[in-house]
Amino acid sequence: MDNPIIIESCFESLIQMPKNTPLVDYESFSFDRMSSASTGLAMIASTLQNIHSSCSPAKAGDTLYKLILPKSEGVLTKLDGVTNGNVVSDKGKIVARARFKEVNSLSMQLPALSTMLGMMVIGQRIDAKLSLILKIQQSILSYLEMEQQAKTEGSFRFLFDTLQNYKYNWTNPTYTENTHMKIQDIKQEMSQQVVLQSKLVIKEMSEAAKTFDKRYLDKIMQKTVLHLQSYQIALRLYGLSSFAEILLLQNFEDGYLSSAFSELEQYSLQYREIYSACYSKFSGYFARSIQTKILSKLSTTGAALGQIAKTAFGKSLSEAFQQAAKSNKQGNKKALKLLELYKDPGLYPFLTSITEIKELFNNNLEVIFDNKNLYIKAERKA
Repeated sequence: MDNPIIIESCFESLIQMPKNTPLVDYESFSFDRMSSASTGLAMIASTLQNIHSSCSPAKAGDTLYKLILPKSEGVLTKLDGVTNGNVVSDKGKIVARARFKEVNSLSMQLPALSTMLGMMVIGQRIDAKLSLILKIQQSILSYLEMEQQAKTEGSFRFLFDTLQNYKYNWTNPTYTENTHMKIQDIKQEMSQQVVLQSKLVIKEMSEAAKTFDKRYLDKIMQKTVLHLQSYQIALRLYGLSSFAEILLLQNFEDGYLSSAFSELEQYSLQYREIYSACYSKFSGYFARSIQTKILSKLSTTGAALGQIAKTAFGKSLSEAFQQAAKSNKQGNKKALKLLELYKDPGLYPFLTSITEIKELFNNNLEVIFDNKNLYIKAERKA
């Protein structure tokens, strides 16, 4: 890292740093990439590169000095941009001499760049998560019927495009306002679906409690899985739209982000509680249905079994009942295995994204740059 410089205290000053500064905890951004991303970032890249050039010694052994001008009427003489410190009057007479003070660092005021640089970091992190969001979309759509698939895919595609193009449009109020309105519609619809599907899952559990019939229990189980599937989809679309809404509103206040995080966390907890109850109850219902089926068989053949239990045929019949019980257990395990596909509500990526934004905009940002790259790290406030 050649002659690194650090911007400290929320971009208030520049300080020259030692060489070989460790950058393990920093996110890096090339000035070339910044220049091609947007006009605003291109200006930042150009400014910081110029600052770096002015702060860096021309060659090894050069020393940096601060020029202190005395109060006097006159101008500082220069030749090819270099001064010897003479201050001359309009008549060409030397009236004062400037003083030079050796400095170990250079401090200078910078404009407030924190928001723009913060948005740049968000843009890079969004790019890194787009592939994960696509995987979430593909895993969900593969289970849906054609009509439901088209509608869900439309919402996913809109949210995905919003995140993908956000770094190019976050300073465009028309884009952010219009896009936000559409996202609010998706978010409201998904909120209603979350409530509806959670109630339907609970309803199916109540229905399952009333039956001892294995075949009917299987049908209820299939309906429950479909409702859990729709519940999970609604949650993921709600989480994605909540994250997109935060970006479009550009409200990065600690309180607002904490509220959004708590809401998703509560949704996640509620889903896990319903899923756990669902898994536990269906496990019990299936076990009960096996016992009921075996007892029913035994009651219808009880008299005959009493007479032939000690015969070879009796042993075969007993083994047949054991085999039937084993077969039923295996079938029930397969049904519960299907249920396990919907164990995770899928909100973790959006919870971590909100946490990252909160840390980025509500802590001190430490920014280092050299002649080619910018490096950013969030430092917790004291």
